[in-house]
Amino acid sequence: MKKVKTLSIVDSITINDTKFVDRMDGLEILIVLGGSYFINGDLSNLKRLRHVSIDDKKHYNLKYKDLKGIV
Repeated sequence: MKKVKTLSIVDSITINDTKFVDRMDGLEILIVLGGSYFINGDLSNLKRLRHVSIDDKKHYNLKYKDLKGIV
């Protein structure tokens, strides 16, 4: 999975945290929609990504200004 550039997680699972992103060197774009979300609200691992899209943002620790690509 090191070569994956775009990952979409849509209405599938809940994920404990964002640490898996550190092992995905090629990841540039992460999309998390619908019923999928991160249980631990720490999104700091996502700062290196070019674009992040998470539709349910209420319990996360970073705001819009912190993640330039989050919408």
